[in-house]
Amino acid sequence: MKKKRKFIIILRGSPAVGKTTVAQLLTKKLHGKTAVLSIDRIARLQIGYSIETFGRELPYQNTQLLEENFLKKGFNVIIDDAFCDSDLSKKYFRKFFEIAKKNKARAVIVHLIANEKILLKRNLSRNKPPLKRRKILFLKKISSTKKIRSEILIDTSKLSKKEIVKRIFNLIKRE
Repeated sequence: MKKKRKFIIILRGSPAVGKTTVAQLLTKKLHGKTAVLSIDRIARLQIGYSIETFGRELPYQNTQLLEENFLKKGFNVIIDDAFCDSDLSKKYFRKFFEIAKKNKARAVIVHLIANEKILLKRNLSRNKPPLKRRKILFLKKISSTKKIRSEILIDTSKLSKKEIVKRIFNLIKRE
């Protein structure tokens, strides 16, 4: 029997686009050894963490270590990217891919998008303090203008959660 190839999925996009929801639904559908690494949560685990004190790199570096450890133990990995489109995040996406390759895992980046009206509505209904409208629009603009090579784009305002998960699941099943 052929051993299934491990994978990592990096979910990226604006706040309130559905990254965490999609990660949770994918985990349920996969029924196996799957770790969800939230860069946001990893940053908050670090007592006294602030961008001013430690810079933006520490949460990415810690996520890399976790990714490598989980892949070595036979887990699939879903990285719920807080929101980043800087050159720094591209650098770390490359490193996530290198770690996947080293561990014979397939890696995909899924860029989730949604229209402004949907993002603002979702932002108000989240269990997190709402972001200011201006910040959401700014982050959405950045997210929609900077593309990363080989990423798959999915509009979460046009598809149901079930359809989004099915598309991503089909991506990782192709192989």
